[in-house]
Amino acid sequence: MRKQISIRYRTKLLLNAFKYSKIEALGLVTIKALEYLAFRAGMFLGSFDRKIQRIMTNVEEEFERVGGALYEVRMYRGSIGNKFVDSLEKEITLKIIKEIFGDQKLKVLDVGAGTGRWVREFLNLGYNVTALDISKSMCAYLRRNFSNVNVIHSSIETANLSERYDLIFSFRSFKYIIDRDRALENIYTLLKEGGYTIIEMPNNCLLYTSPSP
Repeated sequence: MRKQISIRYRTKLLLNAFKYSKIEALGLVTIKALEYLAFRAGMFLGSFDRKIQRIMTNVEEEFERVGGALYEVRMYRGSIGNKFVDSLEKEITLKIIKEIFGDQKLKVLDVGAGTGRWVREFLNLGYNVTALDISKSMCAYLRRNFSNVNVIHSSIETANLSERYDLIFSFRSFKYIIDRDRALENIYTLLKEGGYTIIEMPNNCLLYTSPSP
C-alpha cells in the first residue's frame, strides 16, 4: 500500500508509459497533474471554508444541535466504511502511543473528547483520563457514561488547568479551533516535562507528535 501511494513509485510508472506511447503517456501525465492540482485546490478551499465557518458560526452551538450519541453514530457507525476508518485509526494511533510510552500508566488530557471515542481506549489501557470539550451536551454525555473520568467544559484555547499531563491528545477536533497558536501555547504549558502532544489534522497529516523539552 505504501509503495503504491509513494510519489517516487507513481512517477516511475508514468515515466515508463513513455516507452510504449509518447502521446498517450503525455495525456496520462496531463490528467494526473490536473487531478493533483484539483486535490490541492480542494484542500485549500476546504481549509478556507472551515475558517470562514468558524468565524460565522458558534462551534459550541453546532455540537449542541448534533447531540452526543447521534454524533458518534453519524461519524463512526453510519456505514461499513466509517467503521473501517474508525478501526484503522485506532489501531495506528494506539500503536504509536505504545511505541512512545511503552507500558507506562499515563495521565492523559483528551481535547475535544466528544462522546468518549478515545476516552474508552485510554481507560482500557489503564490511563488516568481528563476529557475536555467545548460542548455542554457532550460533557453531560461524558459524565453520564464515564464516572471515573474528570470532565471539563472548556476550550483548549482558554482552559486554565492546574494539572500537568504526560499526553495531550486531540483527534478530529483541532480543526474547530480558531486561534491554533494560542491553543498550542496552552497545550505546551499543560505538558509535563518529557510529555507528548498528539494532534490529528485532516488533510495536513495523520498524526503530529512532539515531546516537551
